[in-house]
Amino acid sequence: MTNANLTNTAQLPCIEQFDGCAVTDLRCDDWYLYDCAPKGAAPVRQIHLHFSNRAGQQVKKLVKQYAFWRLGRVKPVTVRLELTGRISHWERYLCVRKITDPAQFTAADYGSFLFWLYAGGFRGEHCERILATLHLLLQTGQRLGWRVTRTKLPRQWNSGIRPQRAAEEGGFAQPIPPHIYDRIIRHAKTDETDEITRCGILVQSQTGLRISEVLSLRADCLRRGTDGRWRLRYCLKKTQRGDPVMRETVANAIVCEAVGRLRRATEKLRTESGRAELFLVRNHGIRPPSQANWNRGRLYHFMRRWDIRDENGHIYELHSHQFRATYVTGRLLEGEPVALLQENLGHVTAEMTVHYVHVSEPQMRAYLEPYLGVKEVVR
Repeated sequence: MTNANLTNTAQLPCIEQFDGCAVTDLRCDDWYLYDCAPKGAAPVRQIHLHFSNRAGQQVKKLVKQYAFWRLGRVKPVTVRLELTGRISHWERYLCVRKITDPAQFTAADYGSFLFWLYAGGFRGEHCERILATLHLLLQTGQRLGWRVTRTKLPRQWNSGIRPQRAAEEGGFAQPIPPHIYDRIIRHAKTDETDEITRCGILVQSQTGLRISEVLSLRADCLRRGTDGRWRLRYCLKKTQRGDPVMRETVANAIVCEAVGRLRRATEKLRTESGRAELFLVRNHGIRPPSQANWNRGRLYHFMRRWDIRDENGHIYELHSHQFRATYVTGRLLEGEPVALLQENLGHVTAEMTVHYVHVSEPQMRAYLEPYLGVKEVVR
């Protein structure tokens, strides 16, 4: 990556060297991005680094070094997510503990940081991701000579707190248990008053789209096809070439009703802002809801609001991607061809689609019965 790709050198003229690359002055908190990501796939054009007034200068420099190092390896939107949704919590923890030198945070402090996250209301997968990103920062810092602890770190971070529903094989989400799924849909249909949360749950559960694709829907996303069925038009961002494309999938009555309600609920916001998105909120201006905060901010509070608990009596930790796994498994068990599901979901290969399938032995026997011509599959 060249210096011109990373920053606007007219505004940020001071250059220094680290990690073998010429980079922008690390004193700047605004980085202007141009060609860091594949063409047409870089919605983030600026990264603003937010720091507490009590943050030490060495902590700020370390975070900026990590951000620059990551910009050369992942998309800018991923870097922004890691900075604002994960590393920012560690930076606040250091402020609370009055630690201004990041080298004072050692491997032994992981545990106290984890308890601090729990005390702040973070649970399960969110804690896992925060700690994994912090581990990558410290591990990279040791390798490249940044100012971090010199104590030995494990090769990989594994706290053991990842929920059971996260798949062990390949990291794919598990389907939602049927009794919990039924309660989620029932409350979303009849009780939920937040239209953004309500419609997001209903559309995702009925289409299997990613939450980023659901939040990209526009006011004119519904159209009737030549076969007389309603079609939902969405923006598919995860493609083989990396360029977003417009795709369509079948929309049932639940999706059509949800889109109609949300269209009426956000009409004033679209008129006021001139935006065409269907999902809009007023948050520091008018814009689509935060994708990064969807699980923690909306789904978590939805599950608490309607007291939906798992078999252990705890509030069920719902992740938006579980709707995708539930949808794929249900459609395949109903006999929908894998090729059709693959096309609707925007997967490059059929293997990606099949990875989402998790079925019990009775379900598999019932599925295979018509093909084998027997009442029960021999074990």
